[in-house]
Amino acid sequence: MRRGSTPTFVFTLPADASCFTEIEILFMQDTREVLRVSRPSLTLKGKEVSFVMSEMQSLAFAPSCNAEVQLRLVTEDGKVLISEIRALPVRKKFPEDAL
Repeated sequence: MRRGSTPTFVFTLPADASCFTEIEILFMQDTREVLRVSRPSLTLKGKEVSFVMSEMQSLAFAPSCNAEVQLRLVTEDGKVLISEIRALPVRKKFPEDAL
């Protein structure tokens, strides 16, 4: 991911999105929560969930330091499913001081 861009994140769910009462994507960096995205901001289609990060959201990440991303799902019967944590390289933009 490059700071100042608008990346799209796409996840494949283990079942249709309608089977989950909660869907969240959590982005962390250096043990700090940078961004938490929940169902109203997500696009759901069958077993696929996607999210387009805004330019301002991507600028919240520190450059040249990996972020981590994890998906959290809650089923209709209250079971919580959590994905593996994935490392996400965060690249700086040029010039760094430009918005």
